[in-house]
Amino acid sequence: MVFKISSDWLNRFLKVAEKLIGNIDPSFKKINFYHDNGNLKAFVTDGCIKFETPVINLMGLPYDFIIPLEPLKLILKDEKSEFVKFELKEKQVVVNFGNQTLALPTPDKVNRWENSRKNTEIFEWKLSELVKLLDIGSIVCREEDYVTLNIEKDRIVCLGSDGRHIAAGISMCKTSINNFSGCIPYVSARHIVKASEGLKTENISLFISDSGINITLGKARLMLCYRTPEPFHLKLVEFGTRIISETSDEKILIKTSDFRKAITKLCSFVKRESVLINCSITKENMELSSKGESFYYSFKVPLLKGPESTAILLKFSPLKVRRFLSKSFSEEFVFEIVRKRYVVLKRKKGDLYMIMRTERLET
Repeated sequence: MVFKISSDWLNRFLKVAEKLIGNIDPSFKKINFYHDNGNLKAFVTDGCIKFETPVINLMGLPYDFIIPLEPLKLILKDEKSEFVKFELKEKQVVVNFGNQTLALPTPDKVNRWENSRKNTEIFEWKLSELVKLLDIGSIVCREEDYVTLNIEKDRIVCLGSDGRHIAAGISMCKTSINNFSGCIPYVSARHIVKASEGLKTENISLFISDSGINITLGKARLMLCYRTPEPFHLKLVEFGTRIISETSDEKILIKTSDFRKAITKLCSFVKRESVLINCSITKENMELSSKGESFYYSFKVPLLKGPESTAILLKFSPLKVRRFLSKSFSEEFVFEIVRKRYVVLKRKKGDLYMIMRTERLET
């Protein structure tokens, strides 16, 4: 049997597939092809994410087959031809592109999409909102961590923590799901964020099943695994959303570019993950300072709005704060002190937050 696939389509698909699969397990670096409901379909997974998309209309296949990701990328690289030709022989899959031929043995087993029963109603959402929440919720996490996705009737919260920083994204929207919480592996959350620019649809449908969070993206579909949160994760979400909603003791308005510049400089001087940062605040300036074995460094940030006088000792990762600020596209952001114990950085829009605990507060 012989059929052709557009090389442009295949190149776009491989870019998305590579980012969804990631680099954690080399055994996942393959494209599974099979026939379903009148279509040739392609399927990839990173062990948690499952992604399936129709490729071309096809009446049938003699067998399902697998093409490793890297060889397929290599034959497409620096070669111009409109179509990639696939020939399914008795014991070989042969791929022809331009002057190149790749022959592979037929596989014993192909991974494919498995339908699961819906536990909730479907609701319509935006891919950009989902990506924004996964991006900010995972921004402070370590590779072995989980982010918690909490869906209620009127809002969706995604929150992650490394024990010292809490990052949270909030989307105010009406959903048909009430009181769902699931923990998503950090690695898979980042895979979706990285692959999202290649997913050309904005409107998505979402529902929860026993197997995962199911997302329809036009004709493609994606399932994201989750596990039931531990009590710790639920308490963290409750604590984070409560701190965010409380009235602040001090509200300071800062130009994002000025604060980002100061944090970037701190990153250059301080190589450790988390360090003590002295933060002295007046009506006009915020002075950030730190010292090492052989240096003392400080940077004054002009304020758009400041308090009378406040001094804070924070221990945080300048690198993670810089990552957070890189997601704040507004010109200004808010620096709040809550309960005289916590510092909350937030975008003025009120959808992206970072919470840090102070070591000491003096006024």
